[in-house]
Amino acid sequence: MSDSSHFHDPRVRDALQQALPGYLRGRRWFGDKARDIRSVQIVATFDISGIAVPTAYVVIEVAFEDVGGARYALPLALSFGSDGNSDAICTVELDRGQAAIRDALLEPGFRNWVLRLLIGANPQQADTGRLVIDRPNDARGRLKRIEAAPSRVLGVEQSNTSLVYGDDVFVKLFRRLQPGVNPDVELTRFLTVRAGFENTPAFFGSIAYESSSGDSTVIAVAQEFVESVGDGWSYVLEMLERQLASGVQAGSDSESAIIARRLGEVTATMHRALASESWDADLSPEAIRNVDTDRWRSGYLTMLESVVSGLERAQPSMDARTNELAMTLLELASGLRDRAEGFERLLGRAKTRVHGDYHLGQLLRTVDQDFAVIDFEGEPQRPIEERRLKTSPLKDVAGMLRSFAYARGTVAARLELGGASSAAGSVAWERLMRTNFLDAYLSTAAAGGAPFLPHSPADVQAAIAAWELDKTVYEVHYELNNRPDWLWIPLSGMLKYGTPNS
Repeated sequence: MSDSSHFHDPRVRDALQQALPGYLRGRRWFGDKARDIRSVQIVATFDISGIAVPTAYVVIEVAFEDVGGARYALPLALSFGSDGNSDAICTVELDRGQAAIRDALLEPGFRNWVLRLLIGANPQQADTGRLVIDRPNDARGRLKRIEAAPSRVLGVEQSNTSLVYGDDVFVKLFRRLQPGVNPDVELTRFLTVRAGFENTPAFFGSIAYESSSGDSTVIAVAQEFVESVGDGWSYVLEMLERQLASGVQAGSDSESAIIARRLGEVTATMHRALASESWDADLSPEAIRNVDTDRWRSGYLTMLESVVSGLERAQPSMDARTNELAMTLLELASGLRDRAEGFERLLGRAKTRVHGDYHLGQLLRTVDQDFAVIDFEGEPQRPIEERRLKTSPLKDVAGMLRSFAYARGTVAARLELGGASSAAGSVAWERLMRTNFLDAYLSTAAAGGAPFLPHSPADVQAAIAAWELDKTVYEVHYELNNRPDWLWIPLSGMLKYGTPNS
């Protein structure tokens, strides 16, 4: 069996701490590529026994040349001889000879260790800090049944790492460790254990790292594995491409309309569940006050001004189509500022916890032709405290509406739609998706009392428009700085709100 004490050897620790700055920059999951690394220090080492090769789970502290640092988690394995050198983080000379240190994700023994932690739910101590497990009692049997099942890794090079055990359990390992209450764990646990929401994979447990100073960070979350045919984004793109290729416009009884209505029902049911808590202050609804609408309005207007300035600077390098859209938006900027008044229509209604980063890519299309909502982390670049703030559920609604627009734009770019009939067909498709989604969402929400919706249809429409503009101006800012070839999609979305009668 392995001897994990190798990871406490000063030679191993020194070799790792010297090699990790270069190694981290090449990892997709490393979220601080734009910062210059000053040093890397191993702050905790969890020994893993019962594995064929020496293996450990380590927490590292990355210090940067600018102010602040970040913590990351690494599963590590050590191999002697030539095995593993091709993907080694580094090599080190030890008493037994040269050893290669590499990521342990591909080691079945490491993956089994994660599952054993969840089953046992017993804290594990490191040289500093410990691992604490939160597991619902009724999940133990489900986890125990797949203890001997084969496991596999999904997408090693992603921002998080996904493990699957048999066909029953899905575990997400977080690489970047952010202290605080993880909203993905918090909301998944609440929705599936307490609120009975059936369109999110069931919560089976989580593992948190507690530092010696008392900070707690979730490092893994376990959920039911949902068999799917892909995510909602891929499914909807393929559906739209089929429709446009057939040349037949989608009607109210089409696959597109049925999908849009189901998405509206699932979204509203999720929001009703998120609004159902009465006792937990972190989860229970609160009335929207002036301070909330002022903050939302201010954030929108600040981003709009940044976009206006950015468009003016970028115009000389734009293609003709994008430049024309940008010029029109700049002419309509004053009207777009006035649209922020829609936030005020929400005064007195409920603000709740929401998904926070809701779009087609955050749903799975299940094999039984339904949808499962995943990834309640919120926008990952924002601090956890901000992601846990209560807001209007219409923020999620706006996110899905914008996802329809991006689906249309993506397919248009793929197919290079030039004909008037093809372009008109894609526009008609987006309109149909919006209409059916909103109709189903509003009727399903109303059936549960909808404390988060304004009372009048006009106020609902104005509030949705404000949130959709808020999302769209963020998209313009993002595309302007990252993908200028896609800038035309959010610009088109903003222009429809630029005139008083839109």
